[in-house]
Amino acid sequence: MFYIENLFYTFASPKNAFEYEYGYEINEIIEGTETAIVLADETTQIYVKSEGGWKFPTKKYIKYASYETEGIISIVYGYESTDDNYICISAGINNELNLSDNNNSTFICHKDGPFNGKTIVEYYAYIGRMDEDYVITINEVEYKLSEFEVE
Repeated sequence: MFYIENLFYTFASPKNAFEYEYGYEINEIIEGTETAIVLADETTQIYVKSEGGWKFPTKKYIKYASYETEGIISIVYGYESTDDNYICISAGINNELNLSDNNNSTFICHKDGPFNGKTIVEYYAYIGRMDEDYVITINEVEYKLSEFEVE
C-alpha cells in the first residue's frame, strides 16, 4: 500500500487524516500505541502514528482471528509489525452484550439503524498485544483465543 500523501502530509490527528481521505461522518476513533482505528458507517481505516502526527497506513491491517457463537461474531484485527490489535464484536440485531477481557480493554458500543425497526449492535476495543492467553468474556461466558479460528 502506498499513499503519495505520506511524502507531503502529516496530519494532526486520525480524524484529520480520515476527513481528508474520505469525508464521511466518523462514529468513533480508538487509539492504540502505534495506530488508531477510525470507524464510520461506510468504512473503517487504520492510521499510523509518526513523528509529529499521523500518516496513512503503509502496511495492511489484517484479520488475525475470528469466532462465532450464538449469532455473535468476534473478529480480531491487527496492524502488521506492531502489537496494536483491535476487536470487533457484531452482536446482531437489537442485542446488547456485557463484555470484558483480561487486558482490561474499554469496549465502545456502536448502534447502526434502525433499519425496518431493527438496530445492528457492534462493539469495538483496542486490545493491544494479543497472545494465546487472551480471553474475552461475553455475557459471562469466557472465550480463549485458542478457541478462535486463526487466519
